Amino acid sequence: MKTKKLLISALLFGSLVLSAQPEPDYTTTGSCASYIKINRSDYLGEDSIYNIVRTESPITVDAVAEEAWTSAVATPISHLANYPNSVLDLSKYPQTEAYAYAVYRALWTDDGVYMYISVKDEYVRYNDTGWAWENDAIEFYFSKARGETGKIQIIIPAMVGMTDPAANYPEPRDFESGSAVGSHPDYKVYGYDSENWDESLFFWAIRKTSDGWDMEVYMEKDIVTNGNSETNYGLNKKFAGDINLDVAGLTQTGSPALYVREGTLCLLGYSNQEYSNSNYYGTFQLVEGPNAVNVPKSADFNAIYSSTNNELRITSSVLVSSVGVYNVAGQLIPTRYNNAVVSLPSIEKGIYMIKAKDQAGNNLGVQKIVVY
Repeated sequence: MKTKKLLISALLFGSLVLSAQPEPDYTTTGSCASYIKINRSDYLGEDSIYNIVRTESPITVDAVAEEAWTSAVATPISHLANYPNSVLDLSKYPQTEAYAYAVYRALWTDDGVYMYISVKDEYVRYNDTGWAWENDAIEFYFSKARGETGKIQIIIPAMVGMTDPAANYPEPRDFESGSAVGSHPDYKVYGYDSENWDESLFFWAIRKTSDGWDMEVYMEKDIVTNGNSETNYGLNKKFAGDINLDVAGLTQTGSPALYVREGTLCLLGYSNQEYSNSNYYGTFQLVEGPNAVNVPKSADFNAIYSSTNNELRITSSVLVSSVGVYNVAGQLIPTRYNNAVVSLPSIEKGIYMIKAKDQAGNNLGVQKIVVY
């Protein structure tokens, strides 16, 4: 069955367009995860702008988030990168948040931009050393302005992912870092400029996590502005670009064979044509602190405990992605959160604090419950 004019996220994320947008010029078939946004390839809404917050705190690029990252704007990489004037088969894209979901954060200093991407991924794959975007990977696009000629494209694969033993690829480790390459020559970065960059200008680290992988990156100011830092870098300055999540996973037949490129999700843009020019980029703006453009609206939540079935039911005006239950000693109680319900089969009587986060990782506050 095909449906027209699909715009999944208008209500979920409260996106406001800057001006009236044309009707979508595509049709869809199948379904995808509810967090994915689908717009025209030439869409320009408020969520096409990302505010990078200034920091004075030192940051070590090791894929471990310092306290400084709490001030960064957390934004899901959730825009579906489609071809203009096409039929979109949504069944080829993530069907659940657990399959592939990423949150992007960025901070800036006088010298450059730090980026942190947290990825949930059930099937982390590194299978192609020649075509980096055919792995689970993050793509970075930068240009001095949207529509300008000239761009920088960098692709860093998830080198902590499963590799193909038959291809004699190196064993993945829990941690990889480098500039042009990682711990093995096959662990290389597409788009690295060996003539102009070194580890003082460009450095990355990737760490395997319990449910996916985290990537932390530093790029010097002339990298993110494509050599235009004098005019496009500094407080309230802007440059164009986008951050993409390449999703690889099982084959279409469901076998565990490595690699199938299942789709691309964007932070700001909306088109697979980003590799060709910057007409489909969004805008990065350097600010002193976050403002309402990017900061998701705070929303309280309610946690109602039922002694009949030992469950918490969570209600909120926004989508809740995770819930933590803590005892009075501050210890996290093992739980399972599914479809707004937290199962507490063996919880003891007492007072507990409930913390929840939204889809972008923002805290929604704390609720106290009494188990009786």
